[in-house]
Amino acid sequence: MRKMQNTAVTAVITYNNYSGTEQYHKALEIYIKALKIEDQLGNLPRKANLLNLIGSAYSEIGENDIALETYREGLKIETKLNNISNKIYFLNSIGVLYSKIGDNTLAIEKFKEGLTLADKLDDFREKKRIIEMLESHIPRNKKNNFRQYY
Repeated sequence: MRKMQNTAVTAVITYNNYSGTEQYHKALEIYIKALKIEDQLGNLPRKANLLNLIGSAYSEIGENDIALETYREGLKIETKLNNISNKIYFLNSIGVLYSKIGDNTLAIEKFKEGLTLADKLDDFREKKRIIEMLESHIPRNKKNNFRQYY
């Protein structure tokens, strides 16, 4: 059991080293191994974290459908754990991905969901961060006055 935990931690560190070098395929290989270990250990918070990073790597290599599926799986876990801050993070990742593939309507929807949750937490910094993401990912027009949210 201890060896499996160490293997998962080593995989996370190794992934972080690879992701900065754009060796996303190698990073995915390592992270998927770590995900299997966390699955066996039943460590849902770490599994969700791995799913977020795996989703990011898939997005980087253009596998947007797989990235979206991976983000959604992580979002389900965070919802189950009632971890609102991490749920916001997944919603933002999904929003960025939708923006990347050109579906601004769904992107705005996910960012707004994140804003609603940040508002419930009374987290001004997170709300500001989401507004900035909206502004950087969604073309502005009269309908998209994002500053109204804070």
